[in-house]
Amino acid sequence: MGKKKWMLGIVLSVVLVFGAGVAVGAAGTEPGSNGDPLITKSYLDSRMANVTAECSYQEVTLSKGKKLVCPKGTQIVLISGSAQTTASLSDITAGQRVAKNKAVSANHSCLVTKESTGVKASKSCTLFVAGEYKIQ
Repeated sequence: MGKKKWMLGIVLSVVLVFGAGVAVGAAGTEPGSNGDPLITKSYLDSRMANVTAECSYQEVTLSKGKKLVCPKGTQIVLISGSAQTTASLSDITAGQRVAKNKAVSANHSCLVTKESTGVKASKSCTLFVAGEYKIQ
């Protein structure tokens, strides 16, 4: 009889601990609660508009000898023509670094990793640029 009471005590203890965990929310949060709040459509639309504006590409045409100077984090894609780097860039498409004064590959996405660097047009070229830039 003592063994049955001992087992019943363990089972009741486990049930009580599990029940307490569920009561305080350890089993998950309820959708719409403070742990998982809802958002409005207008809030989501405004946030998505900001993300879209930050990630959109602008078409830029450089004549021969002109430089596109960018801050860190700007993305550049050479669409036509030819250009070379003014400092090293990270070629995301090829997964390698493009050294200073080397040709930029057409249709490769390049990331500016050093402040105030970019590309110089070897001959007239068209680029897509995501981020800030200046033409010099």
